Amino acid sequence: LKAIEYQKKLIDLYPTRHDLIKKYGSLCGELSIVSIRLNELNEALDFSSEALTIHSQLADSHPDRPEYLAEKAKSLTNLVAILASSNQMQKASFHGSELIEIQNKLSTEYPKQAEYAYGLAAASNIFATVLSRLGDNIQAYHYYDQSQSVYSELIQRSPTNAIYQMGLANT
Repeated sequence: LKAIEYQKKLIDLYPTRHDLIKKYGSLCGELSIVSIRLNELNEALDFSSEALTIHSQLADSHPDRPEYLAEKAKSLTNLVAILASSNQMQKASFHGSELIEIQNKLSTEYPKQAEYAYGLAAASNIFATVLSRLGDNIQAYHYYDQSQSVYSELIQRSPTNAIYQMGLANT
């Protein structure tokens, strides 16, 4: 919370610095995760929504900067997880569809960027879980398969990366 306070002051001093705005959005996202762990779902939802708003604005105003779109995807990932934790599955599904669309775009346009493929694998797994809880098992299996496929490809690229192996095991 102190970091957010200082980041706001920096943005007030330098309102055109997109890096500061991006950092503020990322801090909101980090606080949403902390709030989930503290079981403060309403607070987590507020921070996650704030992060999504900020990153969406950056992504929309700078379509040539994939890192802003990736930040929007991270914000959506947090939002989908929070909504699923709050048992708001229809909203989680809605935002999950947008998340998958963004992650597909990033991994297709930047195939050498492992972090975008990793984002697609993780997003597919999260979205599959949401769909499964909604009873749409056919689509859920499709996204679980997609997640496994992407994780397997990432493991082939970097066989010693334990994160990819854990992701595949989790899927």
